[in-house]
Amino acid sequence: MRLHNNLLLPVTAAFLAGCGGEPASEVAKMEDQLHQTGQLSLALQAGPTELDITQSLQLTLETRAPESFQIEFPAIEESALGDFTVETERSLPGELGSDNRLRKQWVTTLAPFLPGEYKIPSLDVTFSVPGEPNPETLSTDPIDVTVRSVLRTDAPPEDIHDIVGPLAMAQSWLDSAGVRIVLAFVVVAAVAAVAAILFRRRNLQLPPVTLQPAHEKALLALDELLAEHLLRKGQAKVFYQRVSAILRLYIEDRFGLHAPEQTTEEFLSSLSFVHVFQAPQKEALDAFLNHCDLVKFAEYETTTDDALRTAESCRTFIYETRPAEQLPETTQPPPVPAVP
Repeated sequence: MRLHNNLLLPVTAAFLAGCGGEPASEVAKMEDQLHQTGQLSLALQAGPTELDITQSLQLTLETRAPESFQIEFPAIEESALGDFTVETERSLPGELGSDNRLRKQWVTTLAPFLPGEYKIPSLDVTFSVPGEPNPETLSTDPIDVTVRSVLRTDAPPEDIHDIVGPLAMAQSWLDSAGVRIVLAFVVVAAVAAVAAILFRRRNLQLPPVTLQPAHEKALLALDELLAEHLLRKGQAKVFYQRVSAILRLYIEDRFGLHAPEQTTEEFLSSLSFVHVFQAPQKEALDAFLNHCDLVKFAEYETTTDDALRTAESCRTFIYETRPAEQLPETTQPPPVPAVP
């Protein structure tokens, strides 16, 4: 199923460029596109669309979709790009937005080989929900790109003459004995200054840089979430989305597992190949994530006590999986406040 709902937003940015030693002012042309349907959206930013062969064309695709959707970005084939090659291609980690949709970005850089007029073909991005048929596809519009040569085409041809013979070497001002003495003094002074700076820096005591551990960041985020009193305001779905994101980000920071970018089914399936959690912890994680999904996607009616127990299980999981050297005498977490 291919859906097109195009809102084109032209964007330009001014810059200065020069050619042949004479300054000139040009406009770097950019192209912005927005394609959306329902809760799914695809934005494209491309530019500059007029460049020379020393520059690169950057394409940035940004998707927004509910967490339950799996995003498949396009695989660019260089054979379809003409005289362009793919320099870099990378996907950025997902980020939960204020509209409760997961935001992902895919960035690629294309380098031209020869000047000319080119058309970058449309790019297809697929949105699918695991286990459901008929994925949805949003496509960008083709992009017209102009690549200019850096050689001057308006310069008149010059006559070819015989090779000029060697010229007499003029006496250099460096031949003066006084100038050479001054230069030697400057070099010695510069070396002494550099040595003094290095000696002082070597003996300078800089304060150590400490990074906040993953479990401390997660526990702080959980406390801030509870302080917002979302359950009292009737925003249970938002509460479960936030508490699920806190635990997923903690797992990524603590163990390097890409939990925020995976569906619950994908993440729990991947745990069978890693051995960082004990069996009870895996069971608790399975129950926690599935309960959150029921509230977020299946409109499951929850109570305040259920939500408090969910927050308590999140805090307990974080406490139990902290680094061993940071565990206190007791590993029991503080109780969750009675009224969120």
